[in-house]
Amino acid sequence: MREDARLVAEAKDPQALLANAADAGITHVLSGEVLRTPKGLTVTSRLTDLRRNVELGANRQEGLSTDQALSV
Repeated sequence: MREDARLVAEAKDPQALLANAADAGITHVLSGEVLRTPKGLTVTSRLTDLRRNVELGANRQEGLSTDQALSV
């Protein structure tokens, strides 16, 4: 693994991940999570432009089955 990729992957929190990615010359980051809830899976995603430090978009889908989450 490249050293800059390792630094990004080892970030301890979201802000550290974005800072490490920017330092490594990465311009955009797609991040998110999948959570299991009593009503199904919740999938969130965010696209961040690191050059301008701006969130370009975000999405949240709730109550998904496993098949639905994998097809998103």
